Amino acid sequence: MKGKFSIRKVNMALINFVIAAAFIANSIYISAVQKIYTNVLVYILLLVAVILLNIVIAILKRKAIVKIVSGISFHMKEGKEGSIRDFHLPLLFINESGELIWHNKHFANIFEKKKLIRKTVNELFLLKIKSKLIENDTNLVSEVYLEGRTYQMLGNIIKAEKEEKRGFYIMLYFIDITEMVKLRQKYEDEKLAVGIIVIDSYEEIYRSSGEAVVNEIFVELNRIFDEWLKGKGAIIRRLIRDRYVLLAENHELKEFEKNKFVILDKAKNINVGNKIPVSLSIGIAKDGETIEENYKNAEMAVELALGRGGDQAIVRSNNKDTYYGGSNIEMERRTKVRARVISNLLKEEIDKSSRVIIMGHNNCDMDSLGASLALYRACCLRSVKANIVLNSVNQSIAAIMEKLSTMEEYEEVFINSSYALNIIDDNTLVIVVDTYNKELTECPKLLDYASRIALIDHHRRGSDFIKNTVIDYAETYASSTSELLVEILMYFEPNVTIPPIEAEALYAGILVDTKNFTFKTGTRTFEAASFLRAQGVDTISVKQYFQPDIQTFIQVCDVATSAEIVYGNMSIAVCGSDIKNPKFISALAADQMLNVAGIDATFVLCEIGGVVYISARSLGAINVQVILEKLGGGGHLTAAGAAIKDVSIQYAKKSLIEAIESYIN
Repeated sequence: MKGKFSIRKVNMALINFVIAAAFIANSIYISAVQKIYTNVLVYILLLVAVILLNIVIAILKRKAIVKIVSGISFHMKEGKEGSIRDFHLPLLFINESGELIWHNKHFANIFEKKKLIRKTVNELFLLKIKSKLIENDTNLVSEVYLEGRTYQMLGNIIKAEKEEKRGFYIMLYFIDITEMVKLRQKYEDEKLAVGIIVIDSYEEIYRSSGEAVVNEIFVELNRIFDEWLKGKGAIIRRLIRDRYVLLAENHELKEFEKNKFVILDKAKNINVGNKIPVSLSIGIAKDGETIEENYKNAEMAVELALGRGGDQAIVRSNNKDTYYGGSNIEMERRTKVRARVISNLLKEEIDKSSRVIIMGHNNCDMDSLGASLALYRACCLRSVKANIVLNSVNQSIAAIMEKLSTMEEYEEVFINSSYALNIIDDNTLVIVVDTYNKELTECPKLLDYASRIALIDHHRRGSDFIKNTVIDYAETYASSTSELLVEILMYFEPNVTIPPIEAEALYAGILVDTKNFTFKTGTRTFEAASFLRAQGVDTISVKQYFQPDIQTFIQVCDVATSAEIVYGNMSIAVCGSDIKNPKFISALAADQMLNVAGIDATFVLCEIGGVVYISARSLGAINVQVILEKLGGGGHLTAAGAAIKDVSIQYAKKSLIEAIESYIN
C-alpha cells in the first residue's frame, strides 16, 4: 500500500536534528534575552524524551526486522515448509553494512563467550563478504574458522520489502566441516612426493680424485642420507652412479622445506680426500595426478636445478617451483667435451637450414651482441645466410655498432622484428643467445613461428625457460655467452679465423660479464680471451667502447651518492626521473658502488613508462638472483635484474627490501 507506515522507515537522524535544533535555539533565546534558568528542567525532560524515543524506535525497528526474519520459511525434505527459527544449522542475518540483525541459538552455541559474537560477525563481513558485494559477486561461499572448528559459510542475499526503495539483508548459515577438513588434510599429507637427487659434481670428482675416493663419498652420502631421513617414513635408493630416487609423503616434504634442505650443506662438508666439494641437485614433485606424473616433474625439476648451477633443491607443485639453496658460485667444468658436441650439432642444424635468424635479449648488451656476431660468423663459415634481430641501439653498444655500420659486410645483417617475421619460413633455424626467457628476447613472437629453435645461454634458469629446442646449451659455470661461443667456434673448423671487429665484440662481452676478469673467471675464460687476442683484438679499442662521456659519469656519481645502506652491507639507490638512459645509468651505478669497502651487494632502481627496473650486483657472498626472483626477475648469483609493472618506485623499493629480508631470514 502506498501510504502504509513502516517503523523501519523512520529517519531518527532527521528527528534528532530537528529536536536538537529546537532545543538549542530555545536555549540561546532564553539565555541571551531573558536570562531565566527555570526552564532547564523542561529541557532536561525533553532530552530524556528524545533518548527514550530513540530507544523505543530502535526496539520497534529490531522487532520489525525480527518479524520479517521469522516470516521467512524454508523447504524441508518432506515437502513441508518450516520457520527459519527452527532452522537446524547456525544461522544469522546482517544488513548491507554488516550490522548483525539476528542469529539463532545454534550460531550462539558456537561461542563460549557471547560477547565475541558481534565482533566475529563484523570480521566475517569485512574479510569474506564486503569485497564480494563491491564486485557484485553473489557467491558468498567460503571456509571460515570459528572457535577452533572449520565451517563452510553459505549465504543468500534477500531484498528489502517492496515499499523500501533500496537495501537488502544477507542470510548466512554455517555447516561444520571440521572432520572433513581433517580427513582432507590427512589425505593431502599422505600423498606421495617423488624426488630425484643428482651428484652434480660427480664427473669432476671422479676425474680429479679417482674411483676409490668416489666410493668413499658414496659411503658418506649414505650415512648423511640415513641421518637426514631418520624417524621419517621416507626412503631413498640409488638408481645409477650419480643419481638417487627419493619417496616421501607430503608432510615429510614440509619438514625438508622448513629446514631449507640442510642435506645440501651436509653434502658439501664431505671430505674424504676429494679435491672438489660434493654438491647435490634435488628435484622434487608433488600434487601430480599419478606417481608417474610426479616422477616426470621431478626429472624436469632436477634438470632445472642443474641448469641453474646445481647445489640447490627445487620443489615443483602445480607447475609452480620453489627454490632452496643455490648460494654457491658455479664450479668450472674442466672438460670441453660438451662444447665439441654442441659445436658439431650446431653445424648440422645450420647446414640443413635455408636461413638462420639470431637474436639475444632486448636492451642488448655487449655479451649478447658478441655472441650473436659469433653465430653469424659460424653461418658464414657454412655458407648459410644469417641475420641478427636488433630493434634498437642503446648506449652500451652504440660505439661498436657505429663502427660496424661503416663496414659493408654488415649492412644487411641487422634487421628488426617486423622484417624477421616476414622472412622466416619452415626451414629457418632461430638461435636465441644470452637469455632463456622467451619474453625477454628481441622478438618473442618469432619463436611462435619457428619450427626449430636453438638456445645458448649462461644464466641460471627460472621455470619459464624456452622449451622444445633442437639444441639446448646452458652452462652456468661460463663467464659469459661469448665465452661459450668462442669455444664452439674453436671446434667449428680447424684453425678457424674471425674478423677483428667480431673478436673485439666477443672480448668486450667477456669483459662486461666478468667485470674485467673479476667475477666468474676460470681458466677457460682466459683461454677464450687468449684465442680472441690472437684474432687481432685491440684491447685499447675495446676499452674505448666502455668509456662514458662526462655527463654519464656525473649522472652515475649522482645516483651513487643517493644510496642508502641496508642490513649493513647492501646499498639501494634510486635513479632520478630527470636522468637520460636510466637503465644504462642504473647498471653502471650498481657496478660502481661495488667498489665501496664494506658493500657486498648493490641495487639500483629506475622507472621507465610505468615499469620499475632493478639492476643488482654482488661480490658473491649474497645471491642477488635469488633475491630478485622473488620480484619476478632473474640472472646470476653476482648480477641480476627485474622489471615490476604498474607500481610506484617507492612501492618497488619497499618490495625489494622485503625480498632482501626474506632472503636473509
